[in-house]
Amino acid sequence: MATTVTQGNRLYGTDTNIQVVPIQNVIPLLSPATNPITAAIMYGNQIFQTSSRTKKLKVRKEKLTTEVASWRTGNLVPKTATVATGINASATSVVLGSGEANYFLVDDVLQNARTREQIIVTAVNTSTNTLTITRAPESASCLDGQTAQAAMVASDTLARVSNAVSENGTINQKRTVNVSLFQNYAQYFRAMWGASERVTTSEFHGGDPKSRDEKGALYDLAADFEQAFVMGEPDNRNDSSGQPKQTLRGIFSFVNEFGDVRDLGSAPLSRSQWDEWLRDLAKIDLTNRIIFCNATVLAYIDTWADSKVTIELKSELSAFGVNVIKYVCTLGTYTLIHHPLLDETYAPCDALAFNPEYLTILEKMPFEIRRDVQDKKQTSVEDMCVGLYSMKLEFPNSMGALTNCG
Repeated sequence: MATTVTQGNRLYGTDTNIQVVPIQNVIPLLSPATNPITAAIMYGNQIFQTSSRTKKLKVRKEKLTTEVASWRTGNLVPKTATVATGINASATSVVLGSGEANYFLVDDVLQNARTREQIIVTAVNTSTNTLTITRAPESASCLDGQTAQAAMVASDTLARVSNAVSENGTINQKRTVNVSLFQNYAQYFRAMWGASERVTTSEFHGGDPKSRDEKGALYDLAADFEQAFVMGEPDNRNDSSGQPKQTLRGIFSFVNEFGDVRDLGSAPLSRSQWDEWLRDLAKIDLTNRIIFCNATVLAYIDTWADSKVTIELKSELSAFGVNVIKYVCTLGTYTLIHHPLLDETYAPCDALAFNPEYLTILEKMPFEIRRDVQDKKQTSVEDMCVGLYSMKLEFPNSMGALTNCG
């Protein structure tokens, strides 16, 4: 018996004896080690932590009322910049790296990561990438807790720590944020199983084959859901009968267009490359602490463990079935999660860094099983699991990926 999906109709086919079983919370539990992003999306507040702190992820869910999701989001402005040319302890201007003066405004308070001197920006020249600055007090007049002005060298990092607008002052500027309209399609995820009455009643199969078919079909459905959210490309077309067929845009598609993607050209991943990537991601978003990796990347990282880097298995989280590793280094604490999908030859990347707190799962029709109860004259029984989902991702420029790790 052919079973069809009619858009907008909660029933399937023409039968009226249909039992509906909601299972939207079951799908991520089927194989979290194989589908960790699905687990993070639906059970993130119970599984993953963003760092060694006790704060847990809060992945948002929203109801979707249309076939296309629309939202507006901008690019996060980097919080750090690099000194291009060294200056002495009394200089009142500093040149930054190309385009980095755009990150700052007048009255921003910046701190030199090496010397800990704090300076205040008094003017910004974006055409020459130069900041005019007020330096820290001379050491002779420092108050307790203040750090004296000191020479800056090329490659010093300046980090924005606050903005010191004057009392009763007027704020007449804003940070440049390119806000764009994003859209994503809602995609049907379906699995069907069934067995003839002859097979169902056969003792040869030892039990109900329909139950075994159901388990396998749901595992396949969970894998399809995971792959779509990681690798999906947006598409909207009609099938041969004129019915709409849509696929959603996955995380990597957004990151590949707007994020920091590094192609290693099939070369081995070095610690300096890894650290540079993490450092550049941290310039934009310090909370970006979750990285999904394939086995190759994890093997390289394992060779770096020394007095400055420790790798610790989070047993309390791995007990759920997800291989979670705490990576502690001078840049901070990161959560690394092995993703089997990234081990595949067709995987789009080897490592994917993104912040699940910027991800929203959109449900138009939560996963549910439709059990088709047939009358005695029919010779087959078919069930279906179906769900209609989309997603939206904010601030994709804060995320990144590594590709072609040798």
